[in-house]
Amino acid sequence: MSKDCCKCRDGRNGRDGRDGRDGLPGTPGTPAFIPSFANFWNTADVAIAINTPLPFNATGVKTADINLNGTNDGIIFGTPGTYEVSWIIAIAAAVLGTVGATLDGVPVPGSQFAFIGTGLSGQTILTSAAGQVLALLNGGVAITLATGTNVSININRIA
Repeated sequence: MSKDCCKCRDGRNGRDGRDGRDGLPGTPGTPAFIPSFANFWNTADVAIAINTPLPFNATGVKTADINLNGTNDGIIFGTPGTYEVSWIIAIAAAVLGTVGATLDGVPVPGSQFAFIGTGLSGQTILTSAAGQVLALLNGGVAITLATGTNVSININRIA
């Protein structure tokens, strides 16, 4: 008889064999984004000289990785990333001046704003390494900060 005859039938399947050994661990995945944020402000009505950072004397809601420096005129980033930074400044008397963000003393491109009057708001997006210091630098003329909350800054890590 040939192998192709119709009289051959398949038998029953046998039992499943044992499971094999576990494979090697896979490559670790990317960790989830962990937000960083902070809010600082100032309530002291002080005079600020030209090319002097604006002060902060109060801390709001924040994560542990964004902190004021030892002189309370700079903000230290503990986590590298891209941050959205916005600020509001109230001045006691109307002047023509400029205020801008600096990172380790270097002006952040696009963050130097001129103003006429008693108030200024600004916003920028910057990329910081861990340990870099952000400051708002007064330029142009000496100013006196208004009574009450006169400098406020909000920082949010976006990437």
